[in-house]
Amino acid sequence: MRLHGRRYDTWFSDDQETPSHERYNYLYSRPRSRSPFASVHVVINNHYLGKGAVNALELISLLKGGKVEVPEPLRARYPELNAIADRPAETPLLF
Repeated sequence: MRLHGRRYDTWFSDDQETPSHERYNYLYSRPRSRSPFASVHVVINNHYLGKGAVNALELISLLKGGKVEVPEPLRARYPELNAIADRPAETPLLF
């Protein structure tokens, strides 16, 4: 499976003031799976600010049906990953 979407509002933009990296500045909506697979190979190509890694962790969590190990730098940048993290954050995120 190859996930290579695009940020619709910037992909076809002719606005010279919109940086080209904004095309990849998005997260996929939470993935859904309808059937089990024996094995899955996924390539995710939205890399802006670690968003590809965020989507990969969400997909792994969904496929495993459980929590996953979330690196602290990603957790700090994307607090929504706390919902799928296998353990609490090492430091409080608010302070």
